[in-house]
Amino acid sequence: MIEHINKLFMAVIVLSLLTYFERADYNLPLFAFILLLWDNAYVKQKTRIWYLMAVSLIVDLIWIIYWASVWGSYNNKEAGLTGFTIFISVVIFIIKVVIVVLTFLKVDDCKRAVTDIVPNIKSVFKGGQSD
Repeated sequence: MIEHINKLFMAVIVLSLLTYFERADYNLPLFAFILLLWDNAYVKQKTRIWYLMAVSLIVDLIWIIYWASVWGSYNNKEAGLTGFTIFISVVIFIIKVVIVVLTFLKVDDCKRAVTDIVPNIKSVFKGGQSD
């Protein structure tokens, strides 16, 4: 499954395009950036990329909870579009959970993002690289 990780990145990018009608989505540029750097032999940043994906999960969860409750009370012509946006956002969230878990289990750099969290945090404040 890990050999198909780029396809999952592409799925998030394509689905993000569908949410632009109601949501100024950061997933499109974020996952385009991830797609370009993930298999790049000259860039050893998978730990930091994993942190970005994990934090984006938290942001998406907060966004979905907030806007689902706000938009759920709408009784106007945009109700269908807002419902569609929430649905696609939930699908993106599920794909991102799969990506984060899969990369954690199968990619050593991503596993070290959690197991070596204290040195990683120290390197952020020092400005050094933990890779």
